[in-house]
Amino acid sequence: MFKRFLVPILLLSFGVTGISSEAPKTKTVKIQPDANTGKDAFVWYVDPSGSYPDKSTNNYGDHSSLFLFEWTFQGSKGSERVLIDFDLGEIPAGVIITEASLQLKHNPNTSEGGHSGDNAFTISRITSSWDEDLVNWQNQPEFTSENQSFIPKASSSTQDYDLDVLQLVQDMIDDPENSHGFILEMQTNQPYRSLVLASSNHPNAELRPSLTLTYELPESGCLSLQPDSLEGKDAFVWYVDPSGSYPDKSSKNFGNHPSLFVYEWTFEGSQGSEKAFIDFDLSSIPEGAAISKATLSLFYDSTSNEGGHSGDNSFIVSKISTAWNEDSVTWQNQPNISKEHQVFVPKTDSSNQNFNLDVVQLVQDMVDNPADGHGFQIEMQTNAPYRSLVIASSNNIIPELRPKLEVCYEFRKITSTSDFVSEEELVLYPNPSHGIINTESDHETSQIEVLSLYGEKLLTIEKPDSQIDISILPSGTYMLVLRNQDGSTKTQKVVLRK
Repeated sequence: MFKRFLVPILLLSFGVTGISSEAPKTKTVKIQPDANTGKDAFVWYVDPSGSYPDKSTNNYGDHSSLFLFEWTFQGSKGSERVLIDFDLGEIPAGVIITEASLQLKHNPNTSEGGHSGDNAFTISRITSSWDEDLVNWQNQPEFTSENQSFIPKASSSTQDYDLDVLQLVQDMIDDPENSHGFILEMQTNQPYRSLVLASSNHPNAELRPSLTLTYELPESGCLSLQPDSLEGKDAFVWYVDPSGSYPDKSSKNFGNHPSLFVYEWTFEGSQGSEKAFIDFDLSSIPEGAAISKATLSLFYDSTSNEGGHSGDNSFIVSKISTAWNEDSVTWQNQPNISKEHQVFVPKTDSSNQNFNLDVVQLVQDMVDNPADGHGFQIEMQTNAPYRSLVIASSNNIIPELRPKLEVCYEFRKITSTSDFVSEEELVLYPNPSHGIINTESDHETSQIEVLSLYGEKLLTIEKPDSQIDISILPSGTYMLVLRNQDGSTKTQKVVLRK
């Protein structure tokens, strides 16, 4: 299942060059994981020459507190450090971070009391991987002193922190392979000084560590998604005519199978159907982006004992329009789909064919309306036996065979000098349209220009009637600019669906 940690908090500004752009220039997100999705721990060392028990091999990844100490324990000097990592995987690669703050809260629900002593500390970037459930003092990860943050001592025993970690986060974005979170340690390695912080395991959600960052959205970008069994979301559902003797499959879930079957077949004489669902996490694609490329790659499952593709197995890829759960979806509760912009795929050339499918418009629809975009459904075009597809799922043991989605996007930049007007000032109907658009304006129109979402002029219609035809353009979203006899202009968005 997806690990979605990022919660959009605020869209700060918009790219405006005349017409208001749909794409914000910056985006702010807050990451505040819980016990299931968070990754933090403290590690503890006590001088082994004394009588205090050794703590250097103990793991404290499930504690509700994060202790940062320089102390003595039964006379033996000891140290405790804090490690915190946040999942930045949903931040687009190559972005410029403009603000980043790490929020740490005092934990009032501990017997260790509050912060104490001259507890100035440093925050450094961890450069090697570590496991929350295994990390200890002896195997703690490496870190770099580059762009460290130096934090002065606490002003009170219960102080909360809102720390500027801009450069550290930028380093993590620029070098993700060598970035594994933050390590906190005292600036002075002498007792007595302490910090008592809440961890992601704390029962009070408001006290858990959080990272808030603002970044500039890139002009364009590409991403390749090929999730595994933990991150992936796919399943097939199965129906068999209940009038026969074959066992009912309509209420059974197949969300953890290594294959995705798309079938029209008979089972002990009873006709049956199987269809597949695949969803990808598109949350890292910036809101308002224009999809320039989207390729869905599906691979024949060579590990299956069901054989290969067979029959006249032309199939349809549709957008799933309602939510579904990988672990509970069945034929009986399967999600709804939209028939808009379906992709029709011809029958296979061989029994082991792989597929690279153009799904640009389907992905655009998902990005434009994420509440109605829940992945792809795959089903046969003809509902009669015998025809089959045998595709690898995200649970497949061979990583290269798992479903993959490659997406490239650009920002929708409008370069016209006009301004949008309300639908009351300029009426366009029907909208969406199949090509013929009626216009109603309180001004006499001398010219209509049709622009792409990047501001490129695609059509110019001189002395237009109240009805225009843009059907020569491909399906998509466009801007209609009406230039009036008095020199004024009016602009409105129109959707063309053919």
